[in-house]
Amino acid sequence: MTILGLVKLPKIRPIIPQTAEEAVTNIHERTRAAYLAGGTYVVPMLKSRNLQLESLVDISGLDELRYIKKNGEIIRVGALTTHAELISYEATSDIPAFRRFKEKYTSPIAMNLATVGGSVALSQASEDLIPILLTLNANVTILTRGGRETVNLCNYLEKKETYGKFLIEEIYFKLPKAPALCEFEKISLSISRIPLAGVAVNLETEGGKVKECRIAVNFCNGFKPGRVAAVEQKLKGIKITEDVIDEVSQLLKEHINPAGDFLASAWYRKEASAALLKKMLNRMFGFQMEKGE
Repeated sequence: MTILGLVKLPKIRPIIPQTAEEAVTNIHERTRAAYLAGGTYVVPMLKSRNLQLESLVDISGLDELRYIKKNGEIIRVGALTTHAELISYEATSDIPAFRRFKEKYTSPIAMNLATVGGSVALSQASEDLIPILLTLNANVTILTRGGRETVNLCNYLEKKETYGKFLIEEIYFKLPKAPALCEFEKISLSISRIPLAGVAVNLETEGGKVKECRIAVNFCNGFKPGRVAAVEQKLKGIKITEDVIDEVSQLLKEHINPAGDFLASAWYRKEASAALLKKMLNRMFGFQMEKGE
């Protein structure tokens, strides 16, 4: 319904909890309720009528969830930490993956509103941060009425629907041993920067060979991000050459199952993801790509 050209939002009851535990209780007591943090997802969904709610549990004022700190090699990030705060933090700002994430971000306004916890909660292909966190082997601490549980991000993505109503409290990960080999690239839709395909890589080498390897893509299975185990296993223990890069780029296409939509076909997303992996590996190891690739 519009009045003089203005969109009339439905009546929604705001609830402002004082603690994370209270927020979880409030969500459990209501059937049509959602958390409100940065609002970059919930508000547009309400405007478009794609989300029907009666209550919003506003957690944006919970300072207990807003922090970023370094404990040795571990970075701990509160769920309400914004994307801008994460990528500007001294310990993460020098990692190429986070620099590239910043360069290809949708807009400075969204960067200062969107939260790390919100991205993990949504866990869709549209969230460029997820593949990066997957390659950093991140862990997630969630709060339910039954208590706290910490799970690896990979497991969280697989079992998310089984946790019922929960609140993400913290995400933590270990800093890469070889920051220069932690990269991210994406192909996006013009000025909107909506991702059509995205790939993140985190490698550790020893004696000229790959010792550890994690590779993740935005559109791994349908519209869900995920790691590509077949490519990781292929790279472990071998020396990176141009032939190897060609081989694993093709292998990536065979082991992802992206969804297609009006923005890009599934075939395009496979081809684009393989091209991005090839581009990053060539850049990391100093190989020149042919023009047009």
